Amino acid sequence: MNKEIVKLIEERIEKGKRKYADEINPHDGREWVQEALEEALDLTVYLAVELIRIKELNDEHIVIDDIGQVYNPEKIRKENGNT
Repeated sequence: MNKEIVKLIEERIEKGKRKYADEINPHDGREWVQEALEEALDLTVYLAVELIRIKELNDEHIVIDDIGQVYNPEKIRKENGNT
């Protein structure tokens, strides 16, 4: 798990290098705490939207499996003749 987390971070850093053609410059005049707070607020919004989506799926008896596929087990049972 930790290796996967490190890999995600490294991929994100590489994406930033490609987008901005450089590494982060700690002396570029940005307010880093302000930047971090704004990113955290964005993250909060994204997570809230995902929670709402999951709640709606659960209300519809929809399941998200381990690989992210979405399905309705009740519908599948009915289609297979199992009630």
